[in-house]
Amino acid sequence: MCQPELEKSALKGKKVFLLEEHDKVRRSLETVLKERGITVVTKSSTECAKKYLEEVEVKKEFDAFMLGEENLLSLDSIDVRKCIAMAWPGSEAAKSSTYYAVLQRPIKHMRLFDLLTALVKGNSCQVCSCVFAW
Repeated sequence: MCQPELEKSALKGKKVFLLEEHDKVRRSLETVLKERGITVVTKSSTECAKKYLEEVEVKKEFDAFMLGEENLLSLDSIDVRKCIAMAWPGSEAAKSSTYYAVLQRPIKHMRLFDLLTALVKGNSCQVCSCVFAW
């Protein structure tokens, strides 16, 4: 199933902060996000992310935050209403309702794009209920 062009255009020019410790996963996600016209700022550790996000104004620039479950509790200064948590099935993070959405690993790109599109359009997370239905 392909995402319609109209949905793709909703993501063009948006800015996403991606914190993922695993190099291959981070590069893969960065590549597919950039292919959709999304500006991506990536960080590989909580320490680097905290330093970068220390400025309040920097945080306001982002339309979405994508965080690996190992970093969720360490970054308490971000707007959780804009946060997509990436978590393994069965983890505590996967059961959380604190964030805009929890995307189950391994990441399915179409699910990610659906969530990002809903988020940037200001919609409630209607697809969350099916994120776990594999």
